[in-house]
Amino acid sequence: MIDDAEKNASVDKSKKSMVNITYELDNLLLKVENILAKNADNKSTSILYFEEVVKEIKKLYSENQLNKIQTKVLSDLKYASSILVLESLKETLGSSTTNNSNIDNSNVIDITEE
Repeated sequence: MIDDAEKNASVDKSKKSMVNITYELDNLLLKVENILAKNADNKSTSILYFEEVVKEIKKLYSENQLNKIQTKVLSDLKYASSILVLESLKETLGSSTTNNSNIDNSNVIDITEE
């Protein structure tokens, strides 16, 4: 009985890993859908590209082709998400510089040694 348990331990461990991977992927797809819903009116090229990558991941996931997701589509998802983060930062920084343009910068503190 102990021998059977030891033989099946690696199979059980791999099944548990698959459950964890699919759970994480489900969570990731839910977060992605929330991001896309918030940007529903934004149809920039980067959003469209991101949507296409997500569609492909969902298709492969529903077909249980996790290996293809890992080898083919995951790098595309990382690339698309990096582009979205950069665009978001540009928008945030752009709006903060226009908001800060009215700040009075005439009060300068001299920190040089005397």
